[in-house]
Parts: sequence; C-alpha cells; structure tokens
Amino acid sequence: MEFINTRTEHEKRSIGAKCGHVIRRISKGEPLKGKTLKFALEILGQNEQDSTDSTIYLISDKIKKGQELDDYEKSILEDIVLTNKKIYG
Repeated sequence: MEFINTRTEHEKRSIGAKCGHVIRRISKGEPLKGKTLKFALEILGQNEQDSTDSTIYLISDKIKKGQELDDYEKSILEDIVLTNKKIYG
C-alpha cells in the first residue's frame, strides 16, 4: 500500500512550527502554556492510546503539572513522539 500524504504545505509547516515550539520550551526547561501545552497533550494523548508504556503517561503528567522532564523523557518526546508527528501528522 502506498503512503499518500494529504496534508497541504501550510499544514505541514504549521505542525512543524508547533513541534518546534514544544522542543524549544522543553529544552530550556520552561513549562508549556496555552496552545503549546494543548498541542503537546493532544500528541501525547494519541500516543497513550497506542501504547501501554507508562513513560508516555509520566511525560504527559509532568507536562500538565509544569514539571521539568529528565533527559530520557525529553529524548522520548523530542526524538520519537514529535518526530513521528512531523512525519505522519
């Protein structure tokens, strides 16, 4: 089956920008707020449904509480969750 990308260029850029905002704030140890928080929680919520791994739940909980993520959690969020969102929408 061939992968068909139906997102417009504007949608791709928008998702990429939102992911960038999350990465920058998380990397600086800043709490997520407003639309950035909502976006991150939506992505993590989608991954919670697909995963039995408690790490996703822990990351989501820490983000909701405004707590800083450790290096492993940052890596999971940035390198796996957000990269997956940029690629597959």
